[in-house]
Amino acid sequence: MKKSLLPLLLIAGLASGCATTSTLSTKDNVSVAKVKLDSVNVNLNQKYDNPVFYSQADIEQYLSKCLVAELSKEGKYQTNAKASVNINIDYRRIYSGEAFGMQKSIGSPEIAYSYKVISDNKILQQNEEKELFVNAGLLGNFNYVGNTEKEDENMYIDALCRHIAQKIY
Repeated sequence: MKKSLLPLLLIAGLASGCATTSTLSTKDNVSVAKVKLDSVNVNLNQKYDNPVFYSQADIEQYLSKCLVAELSKEGKYQTNAKASVNINIDYRRIYSGEAFGMQKSIGSPEIAYSYKVISDNKILQQNEEKELFVNAGLLGNFNYVGNTEKEDENMYIDALCRHIAQKIY
């Protein structure tokens, strides 16, 4: 019985999602009732520049709207809140087959982000995560070959948006 559980646990661990490195500073992390979005800064890195996909400014604008919507759904957003959140994102766009010069289809980006919730010039919360990927599973990963339009990137940005909104408390 023990021998049969080990492979299942290994498979479950591998299929469980994205690889992350996370640090959460617990010294000053204070729960806040509501936050307003102060800034979203994106650093877009990519091996090839393909104008079909979102620009850095497009990703910042999309994320800002998405974060306001997600924070509102969770009851964490207020336009005139005393606490504000600043978010910095490193977004590395990965093309399917980019090692071979292919630049028409995108896969899951590699993402790192950090945020700070600030009120009265004091950091109330801060968090940082690195090496985030969206794992669509074996069959879902086959779909990357067809991700050739701007809107195909929405699923990755939406997942990041939901993830950050859930982390802010």
